Amino acid sequence: METEPRITEAEQEGGCSPIPQPPISSLLRRLPFLTRGSQRARDSPDSSSVHVPNYVWCTVFTAVGGFLFGFDTGSIGPVTVMPQFQQHFFKTGGSIDPTTQGLIVSSILLTASLASLFSGPLSNRISRTRTMALGAIVFAIGSAVACASGPLAQLFLGRCIAGAGEGLFLSAITVYTIEIAPASSRGRLGSVVQLLITMGIASGYFVCYGTSRIHTSLSWRFPLGMQATVAAIFAAGCPFLPHSPRWLHHVGRHADARAAWEKLGVSAADVEKTEETAEREETRRGSFWDETKQMFKKGIRGRTALGVFLSAMQQASGIDGVLYASFL
Repeated sequence: METEPRITEAEQEGGCSPIPQPPISSLLRRLPFLTRGSQRARDSPDSSSVHVPNYVWCTVFTAVGGFLFGFDTGSIGPVTVMPQFQQHFFKTGGSIDPTTQGLIVSSILLTASLASLFSGPLSNRISRTRTMALGAIVFAIGSAVACASGPLAQLFLGRCIAGAGEGLFLSAITVYTIEIAPASSRGRLGSVVQLLITMGIASGYFVCYGTSRIHTSLSWRFPLGMQATVAAIFAAGCPFLPHSPRWLHHVGRHADARAAWEKLGVSAADVEKTEETAEREETRRGSFWDETKQMFKKGIRGRTALGVFLSAMQQASGIDGVLYASFL
């Protein structure tokens, strides 16, 4: 028999009655982002505890690679317009010309685009986690070289090296995040990378806003050194992540794939559903030209046109100018 909530004399005099509040644990159990896809969370004998599956933690850590990309995007624009930066590299004129500024900003993107062409074949050969670790190491080395820059050529060299690493790990983290997630949580976990990219952009702005008050070269060296440190931590942690079960199946290690699903905390039902979907995709996959033709078939061409339109309008909106051309 349920009892009504007790009302104190003070509450009776004030004319207010208490509103029963559900316990915090019951609210947390209603969050589908944390509990869906985890059979152990539903079958746990202790209903007051919330179990976060391991694949969620692996996704959050993997998304640190997206944070690195966003942090560089948000910090390099403010760095190039800092007075301390311009006095260090342009002692005679004291200001940076638009061509040099554009080359400093875009140099990392040029090498990243080239390195991304090799990311897929490399991750198929040595695994997603090792590709992420390798890319993060290269990115950390390049950022450290740029941080220690004396002449302007060293800054360009560091940015190019960092871009090569960025191109390697940025593609691999997206693939890894999708492959370790059960089908029921794939969309939400895939958006975590984009969330960390956005957080990285905002962090780059605020860090540079703070360091611009420093009157020495530390003002522009600190953001570069910070991203080198984060990249080194990311590289050190990637080898401890479980391998992608889909990659393990790809190389014929089926027993290890089942162990990886168990280590990730994915339920047996979700494993079966995810692997059935992967098998259907592998069966339908054809050559490159066959895949290209699929995008323009009846019923699909509208979606293809929408995707191209959204990407084109994103660039036409001038968002890259807002992100990179920052003024402190």
